[in-house]
Amino acid sequence: MPLTLRLGQLDDADRCGTISYEAFKTIAEHHRFPPDSSAPERAVANFARRRSHPGYHVIVAELDGRIVGSNVLDERSTIVGLGPITVDPAVQNRTIGRQLMQAALQRVAERQAPGVRLVQAAYHTESVWFWGVTPPSAEERHGTPDTTPGRSSPNRHSRPASGSAAAGAPRGASRPSAASCRSVC
Repeated sequence: MPLTLRLGQLDDADRCGTISYEAFKTIAEHHRFPPDSSAPERAVANFARRRSHPGYHVIVAELDGRIVGSNVLDERSTIVGLGPITVDPAVQNRTIGRQLMQAALQRVAERQAPGVRLVQAAYHTESVWFWGVTPPSAEERHGTPDTTPGRSSPNRHSRPASGSAAAGAPRGASRPSAASCRSVC
């Protein structure tokens, strides 16, 4: 069954909050950091708070009728905040995050916002790939540091909201250098 994206509802809070807790806990532990939330209930409450506020736009992903992820847009400012974006760890690496990101960027473009910023944990550099940037090869991530001037940092996650740049990578983006990847991992 194909992935379905829909507007989030208040009764999605339990499942989406739990996914958010588990996804961020898994990433944090992978990078040897403590989880952002001490318990799933806090993540559920945060999701419910955002969903009930008119300044937030929530997109939910369903696979086979089951919620598997969500993305939150903070539309309270001129520059839209994007995140958290979360996917159930059991179904990650199936383009669900990328599809959530594409739907969020489409929403930003429809609103004609002048820009969008990704809200993320600094150590979780994989989320930059949702922008459509090609991941660096293993050699680039762990080989000789690249000192080429003008190379983008993986922590530079700001981009225009419309036009040809919105369909691709952040403005001026290229593959991050191995040194910059190691600095956050």
